[in-house]
Amino acid sequence: MSNPNSAPLLATLTATSVAGAVTVIQTTGLAECLDAYPQLMLRASIAGSAGGTTDVYLQSRHGSADWIDVAHFPQVAAGGATVLYAAQLDRSAFALAPLVIGTAITPALAANTVRPGDFGDALRMVIVGGAGSAGGAVSTCDVYGCAAPGGRA
Repeated sequence: MSNPNSAPLLATLTATSVAGAVTVIQTTGLAECLDAYPQLMLRASIAGSAGGTTDVYLQSRHGSADWIDVAHFPQVAAGGATVLYAAQLDRSAFALAPLVIGTAITPALAANTVRPGDFGDALRMVIVGGAGSAGGAVSTCDVYGCAAPGGRA
């Protein structure tokens, strides 16, 4: 996907859903070394899987700590067309109310939610397929580093 703000592309996260109500965790191609960036721009392409819903999460890591939810894109219906989303993570943002989050292989952040605040030093993608999902749907998320407010590098 093109980047209209000329911020550097740091990584493209990619994961493929599998058949059934299964959680798939991205293990290669992580977005790492994010400490230098106060903000990240996300451009995601979320693909629906035939037969079941698809939930796509981004999780962040702080050093060697557990992975925790930082974003949950809107759920894509069974057989739904690929949907493009944009979001921004901002270290200086804060939540006005507590948010339920998940860790490791149990994501729990509500759909259509971005958790404000520190996003750690690495990001990964997690896909949770719905019951009856045929799998094979590939979702991606481009991660851009932003060095200044307003999304400009």
